Amino acid sequence: MAPGNRGERMPRSSRLAAVLTICGIVLIGVVLARQVVHVSTVLVPAEGGTYTEGVVGAPQWPNPVLAAFNETDEDLARLLFRGLTRVDEHSRIVPDLAESWEASGDALVYTFTLKAGLKWQDGAPVTADDAVYTFQLMQSPDFPGPPYLVELWKTVRVEKVDPLRVRFTLSEPFAPFLDYTTVGLLPAHILGNTLPADLVKHPFNTAPIGNGPFILERATSEEVVLRPNPLSDGPKPYLERLVLRLYPDTDAVFAAYRRGEVDGIRAIPADRLEDAAGLPALNLYSAPVAQATWLIFNTQSPPLDETALRRALTLATDRQRLIVDALHGQALPLYGPLLPTSWAYSPAVEQAAYDPEQARALLAEAGWADSDGDGTRDKEGKALAVEIVCLNTPQDVRVAEAIAAQWQEVGVRATVAPLSAGELANDYLRPRAFQAVLYHWLDVTPDPDMYPFWHSTQATDPGQNFAQFRNRDADEIMEQARQTPDTVLRQELYARLQEILRDEAPAIFLYQPVYTMGVRDTVQGVTLGPVFSASDRFRSIAGWYVQTRRVVASQARQGH
Repeated sequence: MAPGNRGERMPRSSRLAAVLTICGIVLIGVVLARQVVHVSTVLVPAEGGTYTEGVVGAPQWPNPVLAAFNETDEDLARLLFRGLTRVDEHSRIVPDLAESWEASGDALVYTFTLKAGLKWQDGAPVTADDAVYTFQLMQSPDFPGPPYLVELWKTVRVEKVDPLRVRFTLSEPFAPFLDYTTVGLLPAHILGNTLPADLVKHPFNTAPIGNGPFILERATSEEVVLRPNPLSDGPKPYLERLVLRLYPDTDAVFAAYRRGEVDGIRAIPADRLEDAAGLPALNLYSAPVAQATWLIFNTQSPPLDETALRRALTLATDRQRLIVDALHGQALPLYGPLLPTSWAYSPAVEQAAYDPEQARALLAEAGWADSDGDGTRDKEGKALAVEIVCLNTPQDVRVAEAIAAQWQEVGVRATVAPLSAGELANDYLRPRAFQAVLYHWLDVTPDPDMYPFWHSTQATDPGQNFAQFRNRDADEIMEQARQTPDTVLRQELYARLQEILRDEAPAIFLYQPVYTMGVRDTVQGVTLGPVFSASDRFRSIAGWYVQTRRVVASQARQGH
């Protein structure tokens, strides 16, 4: 090429081909890069965002020793406080604020060691002083909380061993004792000089200082706003805010969801499930709740003092049909006093299932016959009639009326008397002035104790043996079962008790309800295991999230 010669110009067609080649290479690179990003990264939960839940009822005392009276209080106590122990997803008692505990060989002394370094949200240390104050508070006759707590704790000596250890000494062995150590601790450095009678009036109840996963940011007549507790030693929640929005009834909560005001519904009644299923983007979560509904017979009130009649009525009750017709399928049938999920339940014990023909045969053998053809059996000129008393709620009335209809099929006339809670408790249950009562056992504990319900010493007020059931063998079984720490022996004892209660039929064990909640599909990570109360839905709250971020897949697998 001669000096100064710039060379030959590329033909137009060659230049176009080169440009197209370069563009193609760039386009392929972009496509490949997008494929690499798509294949090599994943979405994972991210911190931030708010979950707002609609709840019925306002808080009154969000205090762990007073919360049993109010569902919203229970929710807040669960989120703001922790106890020495907690109930895990397998219904076992496991350490929470406590690092460990030891029990003496005679099951009379329990010594708990707190984890070191725990703090209240104000920075004060959590110590044995807090445990001593909390449990001694519940020993006072002036304690304004549930009376059963006073009954338990008044005979227990509570003492501080050192700053991180507390000792409980029982007057006699009580196998379910650990269940009662799950109550949230109170801060002694704030409440230590407060008398039990003054607890309900203390400003602590409107501005609680807790040790749980969340702290109270603000509370109004419309909502309660919580945020994560930065001093909690537990898993850090993804949520930046948790809001409980307060409504007067379920209709108002459903309407708020439709308007987009809330992302979740705390509890969906059985008769509203169809409505809930029609709400847009609402995921439903259901689990059996540790409660039981029984129909208790007054075994001292004729004609229900006849064991044969009680057994016949049990055989005449179709639990499955009852659940479908009256409860919209939202319950599990029970055939004994213990929940099937309990470690103490014995599936080997044959229970009295629905058998109307056998029920008719038992009634006939007992001398009950329809002598005048009116459809109701009678004996010695007296009609076989039973009154069922129940709460005046739509669901309880449906259940009682469904049972009455089933009994009529075998010739037993039953009437239903709906009552207010006060009337039922004061005028019927306490004086034992009823024939049959629809009863809800709402506080089933992980370690079931049958003594309060079936021991003969509890047959009069204030005991809860409303059936006035008296059986010496059953008494001895329950006494031994609540005193021995031997789990295998206790299982054997409870199996024998199941057999006695089946044969004597002081009650019809009807069903275990199912709890259902709803959460918008934009809220992820929600799980629901067995629940003892609705507040247990927050057992997995640390894993709930509404925000996500993209990370390299290998980092996600490593938990980054």
